[in-house]
Amino acid sequence: MAPTPAEDADERVSDLYALPPEQFVDARNALAKDLRAHGDTEGAKEVRGLRKPTVAAWALNQVARSHPDVLGEIADVAEELRRAQRRALSGVGAEELRQAGARRRKVIERVASRTKDVLRDAGRTVSAAVHQQVTETLEAATTSEDVAGALLRGRLEHEVAPGSGFGDIGALSIVPDRAPPAKKAAKPPARRASRERDAARERVEAAVAATRRAERDEDDAAAELAAAEHDADDAAGHVQQLERALHDARVELDAARDRVRDAKRERDAAQRATVKARRAEDDARAKADALDAE
Repeated sequence: MAPTPAEDADERVSDLYALPPEQFVDARNALAKDLRAHGDTEGAKEVRGLRKPTVAAWALNQVARSHPDVLGEIADVAEELRRAQRRALSGVGAEELRQAGARRRKVIERVASRTKDVLRDAGRTVSAAVHQQVTETLEAATTSEDVAGALLRGRLEHEVAPGSGFGDIGALSIVPDRAPPAKKAAKPPARRASRERDAARERVEAAVAATRRAERDEDDAAAELAAAEHDADDAAGHVQQLERALHDARVELDAARDRVRDAKRERDAAQRATVKARRAEDDARAKADALDAE
């Protein structure tokens, strides 16, 4: 059974994220143009709004395509982490939470290692910054279903900073199995401090997201500029070819005119020689006639 237009468009969008980042913008624009030509203006608008993946996001997308089983562990450890955290917050299972956190770190390290292989195979530099972005995005995927969904589908556009709150082991105050009574009075200040940390981290995350959006917009603008410059270079090259052809044609025209002028001169000389020869012929006939008359 043939796919519906919507399914076909969705598959073509998915294919965009398999391309190298430098090919994304041209392919995206071509797809949007094709959708618009077939009457899908809404789909074309949505496709046109897609952003070129950053290097970290692109590497994770390729891992999602080539090793879905490895990324599946992210979903497993996220569920394990949620269960352990609920138990820890209820006053039991602090050790279980620590173990879940350790398992999360191992899974993240394993997936991050895969992204390094992807980047090396693509001839790209595995920088410390990109590695950190990959790690933070994987951490975010264990706490956010939206991030995890985009990651598992291989459609990440940019790296994501780990959110504060649920699933954030670093910001979580682990409740021991038997909390001493003296600790109870400290809970309200701790919650206030946690809320302040949460708010600060949200501001940082918003600033990071704004920076990423600005960087993606800059990348798109640079790609559009490069495409325009490429078209301008092609047009300039075509103009140069036409100018050379025009110059050559003018040279040939001048040479042809010279040949015409020389030919006219030769014809005029031949005509004069013909007239002179006819006169000589007439004189000779006249003399011959005169001799015959005697």
